[in-house]
Amino acid sequence: MIAYGSNACPAQLAHKYDSTDQSNVVPMSRAWIDAMAIGYSDHLTTYGAVPANAFAEPGVQTEVFVAWLDIDQLSRLDGTEGHNYRRQLLDLDLHQLRVVDGPRLDCADIYFSTRGLFTVDGVTPGMAGVQTTYAAGPLLTQLEVRQLRDRNSVNP
Repeated sequence: MIAYGSNACPAQLAHKYDSTDQSNVVPMSRAWIDAMAIGYSDHLTTYGAVPANAFAEPGVQTEVFVAWLDIDQLSRLDGTEGHNYRRQLLDLDLHQLRVVDGPRLDCADIYFSTRGLFTVDGVTPGMAGVQTTYAAGPLLTQLEVRQLRDRNSVNP
């Protein structure tokens, strides 16, 4: 599974598995993906965050992580993503993935928001703190995106 945003945070993943019989230990490997950037979804979580959303962006390289989930963990993660995200097979011909100090993958899944990509005035901000070559929009923090949403009266 390609992990980014909160799914790339070991503490957040552990929290998602705390109330289950599944292991909350998720090995992760750093990776770089081509033609993909990380921005924000066009919705708020129940706890008030603007979640991450990956989007295709030709010529860009972005740091992501590979979460090595077992089948039970993957099923639980699907459940936590609810109706806001859909999991799909990543096209590794279009989005080359290089796992740092790891194996070459034959396939990988990734979540994309069903709520769309947050844009402001036709510009898609990237996520601050993510290593990327994305330069088509500003790299904004969670707070900056929330302020933009509030200023533009975007509904959750």
